[in-house]
Amino acid sequence: MEFIVEFKYTEGEDPFRDPEDPLMPKANNFRFEVDTKGAKKVRGQLSSYVSALLGSQFRLHTFVILVSGKYARLMFWDRSGATVTRRFIYAREGEAPKHFLSEFLWRYSQASPPQRGHDPTVRPASLEEVQKYGDAPKRLKQENLACHREFRIMTIPDRDDSTKEHDFLISSPSQHHTRSPFGRATRPMVACDMCGNSVFIKDYWRAVVPGIEKEGDIYKILEEHNVPHIAPFGVGNDVREYTTITHTLRNENWACWSSEMVPLRLYRMSMNVVGRSLTNFKSSREYVMAIADAMEGASPLYFLVEIPTCCPFSA
Repeated sequence: MEFIVEFKYTEGEDPFRDPEDPLMPKANNFRFEVDTKGAKKVRGQLSSYVSALLGSQFRLHTFVILVSGKYARLMFWDRSGATVTRRFIYAREGEAPKHFLSEFLWRYSQASPPQRGHDPTVRPASLEEVQKYGDAPKRLKQENLACHREFRIMTIPDRDDSTKEHDFLISSPSQHHTRSPFGRATRPMVACDMCGNSVFIKDYWRAVVPGIEKEGDIYKILEEHNVPHIAPFGVGNDVREYTTITHTLRNENWACWSSEMVPLRLYRMSMNVVGRSLTNFKSSREYVMAIADAMEGASPLYFLVEIPTCCPFSA
């Protein structure tokens, strides 16, 4: 799926409202979101659709077309929030329609995959590439048996040099993903490196705020101080320049009021070990020892960071 088009029969099902004066949208803290039960239901419906799309694909962002009666709105969604246009007439009913919708579709058809929101650092693997991993693909398919559709090549930057990228084989789509379209969207998965070894991969959008370090840098500090019971770090860093942009738009003159948003940046890392589920312990002693080891490994970390609430919609 490229993007979502949602049709509502009447204008009254539009979950947003436009300010009377578009030049002063922030006057009196104008609220763009309609605060009715039906409007909340429609916004929840849109959120669930976008969550399913972003969760089953590797996307940087996505677009949505919302049609309510003879009106339509265009929406841009990333992990920080959603930006929504003012409504415009798209159908002829005695009034001349605006050509925003046809222009958007034409522009979208001319856009590159990254501009459309596709992550180019995750691509389908060819048969020849899969064969290079030996028996590893069979293990991956078994690990992700319920969801497996195809194999993909995922690139992860090096911790010390983000321009150096390493290839890993993964099963797609991932069976573990968030049910929210916003936030970190942590996606854990088992993968194979170029040597056919099983590794654990963590893909997520990290908060870019003071006081929160990159996870790979924290592991490096732990390694330098010989902290016990931590997983061996593989590679990992920010994925190219992929950052959310919704938070940068809330202060524009045309934007309605919205609360603070957290800027997020795509981050990916690998660990050179794949643990087994904690529910599969062989004895109570083994279970308690695992908890104790985890507490000892985490004891040097005393970071307490308050992250601002992420507001879902920005007009």
